[in-house]
Amino acid sequence: MVKSKSIPSASKLLSKKIEKALLFLTNPRVREVIERRFGLKTGKTETLESIGKNFGITRERVRQIEDNGLKILKSEKVCSLLGPVFESLNDFFSEHGNLIGEEYLYNSLIRSGEPNSLRGQLYLVLTLGEPYQRVLNDDRFHPYWTTDLSARERAEKIVDFMIDEFNKRESVLQENEVLDLLSQKHADVPQKMLCVVLEISKEINKNSF
Repeated sequence: MVKSKSIPSASKLLSKKIEKALLFLTNPRVREVIERRFGLKTGKTETLESIGKNFGITRERVRQIEDNGLKILKSEKVCSLLGPVFESLNDFFSEHGNLIGEEYLYNSLIRSGEPNSLRGQLYLVLTLGEPYQRVLNDDRFHPYWTTDLSARERAEKIVDFMIDEFNKRESVLQENEVLDLLSQKHADVPQKMLCVVLEISKEINKNSF
């Protein structure tokens, strides 16, 4: 997750910390709801409705159980335990201008785009951490996570600038040309953020050429 750690060691740290955090969920049903809602065993999240049908309770009751579980996991003791993971995530977000596409985030940190336990564990940690916010169903961008809502404004300015450039030139630009233009216009923005914004934009497309 950080430069000083390899992906395998970071993944091992994540799994180890989540395993210890779950020990705070002493109620078996609460733990199972959290595991299934976040896909901690398979990486596949389950809906409130499907879990409710399995338990024979309403989806609202499942939501209450989930909320109780998250409240416990957001306690000071658990968050302190997860401190090293949060620190690694904070460094990663900082390197990318505090905004990262969801798939890029998972692929970078766990080296897999397929559902698996690590993906579920990372999703839970992101949900527990206060600065991490998930943005879905956005009109301009594919799903992303951010630790600073003002990063959205920077992302929009980057996209608007490139749209103007494309309209002026009325031609396709090579990826390195796009990055050069953006680096000149937005010299204060990390290049990793520029790449991420281009990737999650719904208005700028990239083809095989």
